[in-house]
Amino acid sequence: MRVKSDVSTLRLRLFLFCVTFAACSPGPPEHLDIATTTTVSNSGLLAELLPGVKGPAIRVHASDSVHAIAMLYDEVVDLVITHDGNAEARALGEQATWMYRRFAYNYFVLVGPPDDPAQVRTAADLGDAFRRIATTPVTYVARGEDSDIRTLEQRLWREATFGLPSPTGRMITRTGIATLDEAAGRHGYALTDTAVFWRNENRLDLTVLFERDPRLLNSYAVIYSRLNGKAVRLAEWLTGADAGRRISDYRVQGRTVFTVWPSGCPDDNARDDPCRLNAAGKPIKDEMLFVDGIGPPRTVREMKAAADAVVVARYTGISHEFPDRPARSQGAALPKFERLGEFEVLEVVKPHSVMPSSGRIETDVPGSYQEFPRYILHTYADGVDEPLPGRTYVVFLRYLGSRSEGTWRSAWPGYSFYDVSGDYPKGLARGFEFRERTTKGFLDDLRAH
Repeated sequence: MRVKSDVSTLRLRLFLFCVTFAACSPGPPEHLDIATTTTVSNSGLLAELLPGVKGPAIRVHASDSVHAIAMLYDEVVDLVITHDGNAEARALGEQATWMYRRFAYNYFVLVGPPDDPAQVRTAADLGDAFRRIATTPVTYVARGEDSDIRTLEQRLWREATFGLPSPTGRMITRTGIATLDEAAGRHGYALTDTAVFWRNENRLDLTVLFERDPRLLNSYAVIYSRLNGKAVRLAEWLTGADAGRRISDYRVQGRTVFTVWPSGCPDDNARDDPCRLNAAGKPIKDEMLFVDGIGPPRTVREMKAAADAVVVARYTGISHEFPDRPARSQGAALPKFERLGEFEVLEVVKPHSVMPSSGRIETDVPGSYQEFPRYILHTYADGVDEPLPGRTYVVFLRYLGSRSEGTWRSAWPGYSFYDVSGDYPKGLARGFEFRERTTKGFLDDLRAH
């Protein structure tokens, strides 16, 4: 009996020891799961950032933006890094607890063979570049991931091929690095992230051919639930000073490849572009300037009748500033600093006796501003402070007198320049777009009346 009792006691002590050891021993290591787009990984940015993260070990799941956000929906990951404004905006509208912060940006570029058979180098804009590719017997390698750039290139490709025979077989879809490999192998073209391209440039027979369009902005953001403490801490670090220094210092082939989202610029809206900074590095808050207190007339016919001249012109990008010019007395006071922009006249829709039928004209460009004692700046839907170089505009003008005083001014400042480079005419002033009519219809109406 004594032996049985000792055995029972030993078993009980062994059981209690095992229970105690299990309770005191460390559990499995804590992890934080994040999903990122392949561009973040392929650019090398993630490898630059992760060593600076303190806290739980990070497990990375590479995907495209749409699937990364879906993983956050399903709580497979704690935080995502994305660059798809459309998908981000939809997700944020559906999830009340989700937070959104922009932290860096760079640009996509259009690359292709050095001999550039489609002549993309001399394209006026991104749409023109795609039209040249579509009308030349070359290959275009499209993005297979769900992202803003895929949506953009699909729209540009449809516009470029409208009314043309379908270029079946010339548009190939690939993902990640395979996009560049395929383009190089087929002597073709592709849109790619600058950092990804520069990391692979030495082994590819490709070169950057087009990079001058604001639609190629590629911004990176974190999305996470504010109820997830681990994700909140990581997001605060990614959008903080330490991560900012790592992003700024990161180089590829000696080039700075990412820009930290400017401090003070709105970073919680998936639709915003980086704001402009003044010389002191502070964000410039745009203000509307109404010289005569009204926008354009309601109809195209009235717009043409109210203007002294109407031209179709291409902005050369050349502008002049006249800091000593006194403000005019008409209507509201104009800024002291005024810009004159040079436009190349392509067509005179409504002539004026002193308006040349061809050549260049010089007009006051909407977007004049001053930074003291306060700044005044026209706000545009495309985020720039003047027309974009190389783009074509319908310009409604008012004749003001002698050339020495600046002959021409916008008929309705901020509303007199309509970009007709795309499918729909877009007014440079925010909110003035003719979405109910095509560019062709807009021009046809102007020419008919």
